[in-house]
Amino acid sequence: MPAVNKNDYPALYQAASDASARAQAAYLRCVQAYAYLSIIGAGLVIYGIESKEIALLAALLFLLGLFIAVLMAVKKYENTWYRTRAIAESIKTTTWRFMMHAEPFEGLDLAEAKQKLATLLQKILQEHRDLGAELGGEVASLAQFSDRMLQVRNGAFAERLATYIEDRIREQRKWYANKSASNIVQGRGWFWAFVVVQGLAVLFTISRIAWPAFKVWPIPVLVVAAGSILGWIQLKRYRELGAAYAVTAHEIGFAEVDAQNIGSDDALAHFVREVEGVFSREHTQWVARRAQ
Repeated sequence: MPAVNKNDYPALYQAASDASARAQAAYLRCVQAYAYLSIIGAGLVIYGIESKEIALLAALLFLLGLFIAVLMAVKKYENTWYRTRAIAESIKTTTWRFMMHAEPFEGLDLAEAKQKLATLLQKILQEHRDLGAELGGEVASLAQFSDRMLQVRNGAFAERLATYIEDRIREQRKWYANKSASNIVQGRGWFWAFVVVQGLAVLFTISRIAWPAFKVWPIPVLVVAAGSILGWIQLKRYRELGAAYAVTAHEIGFAEVDAQNIGSDDALAHFVREVEGVFSREHTQWVARRAQ
């Protein structure tokens, strides 16, 4: 059977997931652009402030940086990123509960379960009506109940268990493991970049004492660059997320072992409730870490 993928989830999930990706990309682009403008502006101040044209260009770059800061405050990209991701993950968890006959869909026939899921989706949408513009677009015309969702729910116990293990547990374990590795590698890279840039700033500062006659030193540029790198490291929280994702990947691995002992629909429903609780807890902690 084909794997359950993004296009098999309700349209509201797809809209929220797409909105989260767009907001995240916009937010990170703004942060990067602000850093680049600050570094380049600092360089212009050092090397050409005596020129009227270059001084005006430096002022323009700093003004653009201010505009970006105001844009971020007005557009609230970061807030939209977190909220839409929370919506998407909540819908994803609910969808798997629906397909696995787990709480709150236990004991319901298909019609009742579909109505229950539709009510939950409507409730989520009503609670986030202010995000309507972000959740719009062509995806809003897609079905809330895909054929694959219904196929999985109507499948035999063994098929549903196999689908949950492969398309939910293993897929999530792989995602968390990959994200852990990526964050650890990137965190180390950016840390050493900070060390090198900050070290150069110190070296040039000492050199300036030794050669006072030399007038042009890139110290302010290096200081701004080092500050930008440190801010990026704090924003991305590579080390913290790398460790958290690793722990979650191991927890999911233990769940995969437990899944091999499931032998009934009731046991599967209980298992799904517990596992989805782990996913929900991890995402809630992710949002809390980001909001700090």
